[in-house]
Amino acid sequence: YLRVDDQPDGGFSVHEMDLLGIAQDTLFTARKDGSGATIATKAGLTFGFRGIYSLGNINSTNSTSGGWSSSALRNRLRSTFMRLLDPVLQDSISPVSKNQQIFGGTSGSYLQPTTGETIWIPSTFEVYGNVFSLCNDSERYAKGSYSPFQYQAFSGNGGSATNPKAIKRYGTSAHFWYTRSASSNDTLRVCGVDTAGANARTVASALNGIVPCFAV
Repeated sequence: YLRVDDQPDGGFSVHEMDLLGIAQDTLFTARKDGSGATIATKAGLTFGFRGIYSLGNINSTNSTSGGWSSSALRNRLRSTFMRLLDPVLQDSISPVSKNQQIFGGTSGSYLQPTTGETIWIPSTFEVYGNVFSLCNDSERYAKGSYSPFQYQAFSGNGGSATNPKAIKRYGTSAHFWYTRSASSNDTLRVCGVDTAGANARTVASALNGIVPCFAV
C-alpha cells in the first residue's frame, strides 16, 4: 500500500501497489561501494499502482511534440505528485533511465532516451513485451545500455496486443490508461491500454488513466 497526501483537507489517500519487476530498471547512476567498485546497475524493485491513480492528460493540447521528455504529465509526476509522497519514500526512490517511442519513424532513431526518471508511467513495450504498427515501432531496438523488456508483472501474454494483466480500474470500472509511448506516425496521439487490456491510441489531451511507477 502507498500513502499519498493528496486530500484537500490535508488528509491522505491509500492505494494498492503492484510489484512490477525485480532488477529490471537501469539505474541512472550505478551504485558503488566504498572503494568505487560498481555493485549494482539495476534498481532492486519497481512498483506501480494496481489501479488508476487519477484521470489526466499527457499534454493540454493534442500534441506529442518532444515526446515523453517534454510532456506536461512527466513534469507533474516528477514535481507535484512526488511532493505528495512521504519524504522517507522520496529519499528512497532510485532515479532510472528510460526509453520510449517518439513521433517521426520506426527506426531506432526514434527511440527517445530519458534519464533521472523518478516517477513515470509504463511504456507500451513494458506492458506488452512487443511493438505494434503506428504505435511503438522503435521500442524493439536496443540502444546504449538499454535492451527492451516487459515488466514481469505484465508477462504471460506472449506478445499479444491484448494483455488481461494490463486491465486497470478507476473506482470499480475498467478505464483506458496512458502509456508514455507516443504514436510513431502522428503528433496527436499517444499509445495506451483500453478497457479490455488491448493496445490502443488516443489524443494527448484526453482525460485518461494515470498509473504512476517508481523504483527503489
